[in-house]
Amino acid sequence: IATYSTAMGLKIHEPYQDRMSVTSLVLNETSITFWDARMDDSGCYTCLFNVFPLGSFSGHTCLSVLGNPILPSLPSLKR
Repeated sequence: IATYSTAMGLKIHEPYQDRMSVTSLVLNETSITFWDARMDDSGCYTCLFNVFPLGSFSGHTCLSVLGNPILPSLPSLKR
């Protein structure tokens, strides 16, 4: 959903641009914050750092979005 490089900067995938922020783009200090979480955001996420010449480092977490969906009210039909 997002990628970062010193050459290209931070790029967030379009559907998440207004609902996500990334802070402190440093190994072991990075955090991602979601706003307006949706049921379909539920799932497992992996954060992967490719650090030259040390190799890859990764972290893994799962998110469960719980709650009742809010349905729009429909106008009543008159006969």
